[in-house]
Amino acid sequence: MPANNPGSAKGYASLVALAKARIDHGFSRAGRHFKPEDARARAAALLAGRVIALSNALVLLAQHDLANEALPVLRSLMEAAARLARLAEKDGARHAETFWKKSGELSWETLFAAGTADRVLRGEAFAEAFRAAEAAGRRHFLANWGAIPWSHAFGPAPEEAAAPAELLRLTALAMAGALESLDLMWPERFDGAAEIFSRAAAAAQDAKD
Repeated sequence: MPANNPGSAKGYASLVALAKARIDHGFSRAGRHFKPEDARARAAALLAGRVIALSNALVLLAQHDLANEALPVLRSLMEAAARLARLAEKDGARHAETFWKKSGELSWETLFAAGTADRVLRGEAFAEAFRAAEAAGRRHFLANWGAIPWSHAFGPAPEEAAAPAELLRLTALAMAGALESLDLMWPERFDGAAEIFSRAAAAAQDAKD
């Protein structure tokens, strides 16, 4: 697949970059109205910062052909985006108080074991991406054993390694989901989610054709 194809890793990386720029621009516009005592804004800023940093890591890992090794980072990105979506619900301000109260109890086990009380999977595209990342644990652990000599003697790995393009497609969908949630919290300041969802869907369809 050509590098400039929108369904390639490079094409999806450009959608990730677009989402990051829209989030950055949105906070530049909304931030002047923030107040230190606003628990929801504080939680949203934390999670938005995490999605930016995690997406940066995912793009770098994909560029170095480490997509399979990046899957736990993708799962963390999905969690941050889903928790942003929870903050964007009607009772988001109340939930933000719970978010901060429970933050001291977070561990690897509790972070990914969160249920519907802590996260929301808004929209079919983001929900599909979240479920794909959630199901990738087996692939992460059992694929890509070709790094050692003579591994071929045992046949193919039990799982096929994740591809950079697919990793970044899911990353772009998570970023679009985060952008959409921020726009719900601060309307007309975080635009562009629908465009990113649409372009990612079109790129995926083109890749199949």
